[in-house]
Amino acid sequence: MKKIITVLAITAFMSGCASIIKGNNQNVNISTSNGKQAEAIVSTASGQQTVTLPTSVSVKTDNKDIVVTVKESNCNNSSTAVVPSRLHPWFWGNIITGGLFGSTTDSVSGAMWRYDESVIVNVTEKEQCKIK
Repeated sequence: MKKIITVLAITAFMSGCASIIKGNNQNVNISTSNGKQAEAIVSTASGQQTVTLPTSVSVKTDNKDIVVTVKESNCNNSSTAVVPSRLHPWFWGNIITGGLFGSTTDSVSGAMWRYDESVIVNVTEKEQCKIK
């Protein structure tokens, strides 16, 4: 009987495995295809932030994609990149070990989702700024 209670206790503590192992925040490194700086707006389910690329942004993981929009400037054309939300591999381990309780915890917290760690946004320069 003690062994059964111990196993159940361990299973309960491991529930929400992706939440515990990875949390529900993630850093995403965003750079430009031409290696130069560019002003951009990063849109997530939590809101928008204006950044200068290249940069690293901390985002709350969610089932919504991240949209990076490079602003048009004197030298850059505007462009957009979508960073898709993907199911985190830890979520499947959680289904096996934590069952419904653990997977529900990961689902509600957003920890079951991940983004690519590095993203390159295609940035094209306007003709007047290209080196000839």
